[in-house]
Parts: sequence; C-alpha cells; structure tokens
Amino acid sequence: MNHLAITVALVLSTTTASAQDTGFYAGLLAGTDLNSSHTGGSGNGDLADNSPRGIFAGYQWTANAATLGVEIAHHTHTAEDSAGLGSSRWDLIDVNDLKFRAATDLGGATIYGFVGYSSAKWADFGSIPEGINGLNFGVGVQADLTDRFFAGVELIQRNLSGTVESGSVNLDMTNREAVARVGFNF
Repeated sequence: MNHLAITVALVLSTTTASAQDTGFYAGLLAGTDLNSSHTGGSGNGDLADNSPRGIFAGYQWTANAATLGVEIAHHTHTAEDSAGLGSSRWDLIDVNDLKFRAATDLGGATIYGFVGYSSAKWADFGSIPEGINGLNFGVGVQADLTDRFFAGVELIQRNLSGTVESGSVNLDMTNREAVARVGFNF
C-alpha cells in the first residue's frame, strides 16, 4: 500500500503534457481483485473471485505543463469470501469512483496517478444492499492505439467503510483491483 501511495505522489508532483492530452474520453473496463479484505459484516477475511466490469468517462486538460483531469467510473462485481466459510457470499455492487488525475507523457505511453472518492453498495448473502464509501487512489498507464483509441491498465485501492446489516455492524474494507481499460478520445 505504501509503495502505491508513493508512486501516486511522484506522478502527481512531476507531470508534463502534450497538446493532444486535452478533451473528453470514455471507455470500458474489466479487471480482477488484488488481495482485498474486510472486517465486520459476515465472513471476515480475504476476498476472491472478483471480476469488475464497467464504464468510465472523463475530461482532461493541459495547465502549466501538466495534464490534469477528472474522471468518473461505474462498475459492478460479485465476490466470494475465501476465509474458509464455504457458502459465505457477498456482493460489492454499483461501485462509483470520482478521480482527480495528473499525467505525464512518456512518448508513446502516458502514466498517471489519481486520488478521489468512491461509493458502493454492500450485500451479504443476498441481503438488501447498504452503502459504504471512502477514499480511492492509484496509478495507471495507457498507450494510444490510434489517434482516437487507447488501451491501458490501472491499479486502484479503495478504502471503504460504513454501517451495514441494518446498522448493527461497522464494515471496513480495503478493495484493490487491477483493471484493463479501452477507450475513445472525442
């Protein structure tokens, strides 16, 4: 976790830009869980079988030799608890991310860091989904496939918390994901 935070800070503090880094973009994402865990709720422990799928859109601009941007993303996934509880199943659905990005052009590829806010719904064993939220941060790299299309990979960590199970349990969750992204620049 500390290595990821340090990388984000370095990217945010040493950005450069090219003129083509300005404008709206949107795309699709799909990924996998990277050692997420939670405490509270049913089935404490590490999580497995997480496969997020979703969409993203954003706008970026060049300011004082830096490429800055704002992005929103929405995805959903289902996971099962691997803490040895057998039938322990939980869902993290309707995950929404707001990210503030800073990027640098590496000549053919762009590396970026981001920080932001996430909200999601948590459901244990098919129960009524309840809201959790918190901060997110991460890094990514993307390359242009054509003048308009790009592809990349992003690492994100969400630190989510909330009161679940009808207000009886405080849930704290660390959700880490690796996400493949394909998109289109408008």
